[in-house]
Amino acid sequence: MAPSRPCAVYVGTYDRLHCFRYDGSTGALRHRGSYGELKDPSYLVASEDGRLLHAVSEADDRLDGTSGSVGSYAIDRRTGDLSFLGALPVEGSAPCHLCADETGRFLFTANYGSGSVSVVALDGEGRPGQVLQVLRHAGSGPDPMRQEGPHAHFVGLTPDGKHLCAVDLGLDRLFLHPLDPDAGIRASDADPCVPMTPGSGPRHLAFRPDGRYAYTVHELDSTVHAFACSTDGPVFREIQRLSTLPADAAGGNSCAALRVSADGRFLYASNRGHDSIAVFRIDADSGRLSFTAAVPTLGKHPRDFALDPEGRFLLVADQHSDRIAVFAVDAATGIPTPLEGAVDVASPTCILFVPLEADPPDRILPDAGRRAERNPRG
Repeated sequence: MAPSRPCAVYVGTYDRLHCFRYDGSTGALRHRGSYGELKDPSYLVASEDGRLLHAVSEADDRLDGTSGSVGSYAIDRRTGDLSFLGALPVEGSAPCHLCADETGRFLFTANYGSGSVSVVALDGEGRPGQVLQVLRHAGSGPDPMRQEGPHAHFVGLTPDGKHLCAVDLGLDRLFLHPLDPDAGIRASDADPCVPMTPGSGPRHLAFRPDGRYAYTVHELDSTVHAFACSTDGPVFREIQRLSTLPADAAGGNSCAALRVSADGRFLYASNRGHDSIAVFRIDADSGRLSFTAAVPTLGKHPRDFALDPEGRFLLVADQHSDRIAVFAVDAATGIPTPLEGAVDVASPTCILFVPLEADPPDRILPDAGRRAERNPRG
């Protein structure tokens, strides 16, 4: 087996940001440091070149509906250590997801509370400089508790880098906005919009690496949907809907994260309530899914998970168990098997692998601790 590439693992939480040294041969994590400049950094993303880390701050510190912010860090490519660059309010509430464009000039945030998407300009050092646009969704869905209005929950780029995808849980829609080199996006009422099953609550989107197929996970009805994609338009044509749960599952459940393996052979989704990772095999020709297993995470409320760059290990953020669990992934079946070595992290919400130039030196600090209170969002 070839040696794994050196990586740092960053964990966002409803507390502070953490950095871990990652052992690619065993999947083990060792805590390197914590960063408290941002409150509730619930989702993270790295720049295309791996030199910057960006995070949303989901803290609700003001009453004017513009409480969320975004912050940026420089990544030391030898050690994985972070240096805080700055933060900026996004003019929207409860930002829960973000992405960066390929040029490193813009950040886009999905603001769950205000149901909007913010476009943030980055300066030459990678720090957030100003909010260029706030695109506000409008409408509602059939669920009076969760869909009383728009709730943007995901932003990401199409594989060709031409459109921003914005998934709205409150409206059961996927919006597609053309990217603009000066303003970030060029939005209009004529932009393509993909309607989803009413009341399903789409949460996240993932593309197969070849860009021919896309998949959405739906929080409210515990399903995944498969789409055949074309860049002409662009066009999303639904080809399949499947439950993320086994037939004998009982009790309440809500889905959270969604990932496609780097080789495009497997799709994974997390179940909160059933507390499992659903595993699907992806047909190479049709893009259709086959349900394989729902593997217990052995913890509560798996908010996020991530596969390492080689696909050997899977890390799970069990938010309500205050831990990151480690699983080995079977190369043939894609099914994860739990390993010893879970680490304590208070209220983990996001896991991000970032490749480094060398294995970081050991500087082992106490674990990331625990706290009892729970953030009501999820």
